[in-house]
Amino acid sequence: MKVPEKVTVRLGDLRPLLEQHCKDTGKTPSKVMQEALAKLLKTQPPEMVRGHHGHKIRRDASSQTS
Repeated sequence: MKVPEKVTVRLGDLRPLLEQHCKDTGKTPSKVMQEALAKLLKTQPPEMVRGHHGHKIRRDASSQTS
């Protein structure tokens, strides 16, 4: 199965728990999801850098042009 670059997740009852976790830790929902998925896959979360217009992009994609 091919996995797209961006994935939408319907959180359901996890939403208030994620909101509280983000509030408590100061992390974004994206960062929490990256860390959780990396832990499940036994790897490190991707390193993100700021791209044009302040958007975060993967480190390995930062030198590519769109």
